[in-house]
Amino acid sequence: MASKYTREELRFVERLSGRIPDSEIAERFAARFGREPTALAIQSLRRNRLMPTSPKYRAYTDAEIAFVRSLSGRVPDREIAARFAARFGRQPTAMGIKGLRQDRLMPMSPKFHAYTDAEIAFVRMLSGRKPNREIAALFNRRFHADVSGKAISRLRSRHDMPLTIMRRA
Repeated sequence: MASKYTREELRFVERLSGRIPDSEIAERFAARFGREPTALAIQSLRRNRLMPTSPKYRAYTDAEIAFVRSLSGRVPDREIAARFAARFGRQPTAMGIKGLRQDRLMPMSPKFHAYTDAEIAFVRMLSGRKPNREIAALFNRRFHADVSGKAISRLRSRHDMPLTIMRRA
């Protein structure tokens, strides 16, 4: 049975298999050989030839991985996800960023800074006007997070925000 891929093309795919996602292999294959196989065709080729599988995390390009690596250990995962979306146009979750960092052995996010400046400013704006539970509900809607009223209370006390609702005279 004749193969529809040349030996050079097979070696090319085999060399990249398991290191980068199938979609990126397909892009590089098209650039090098002038044929445009789909990511599914590359995946099928890899499986039929028993080549290594793609990484288990969601497909990230080299540029995206370098971007996450440059911020890793200095910026919280939520903020990395927000900056990632602004730069690359797709929205990974904070858990997706965390999984990528763990798989690629990147530094962990700092424990001392769990909230972004925008999140702290939002809580500061509402602090003293609404109870913690309401602030938490608004916070979760605005930032797509899952924080409790207790977490808002700790944040307010840590950043010297008013803890009680101020009554207007």
